[in-house]
Amino acid sequence: MSTQFRTPINFVRRDDIEIWSKRATQDAEAREPAPLRDSHILLYAIEALVTLHASFKKWRNRRLTLRALADLNEHQLRDIGLARDENGYRPLQDLDAESKDDIGA
Repeated sequence: MSTQFRTPINFVRRDDIEIWSKRATQDAEAREPAPLRDSHILLYAIEALVTLHASFKKWRNRRLTLRALADLNEHQLRDIGLARDENGYRPLQDLDAESKDDIGA
């Protein structure tokens, strides 16, 4: 070791110092958790806001998707496997299955 990094002669080593006394740690373990942690009104409000935000994002994404689908013509819709219906949009598989049933009947 170099001479620059030697420990000083008057350096005192304190390995036996306890930062927390045993009694203090036992008292902390014996205490019950704070009653506000699980049922605090602020947590309910935050949970409600997060739920509201998630449902708003879902509604907005659905609205944007429907707006984009409305801009497509019938050929483009068939390319992605959809068809316009009186209720909105349906997958082509459902329409093809109904057409086959009508033809077979």
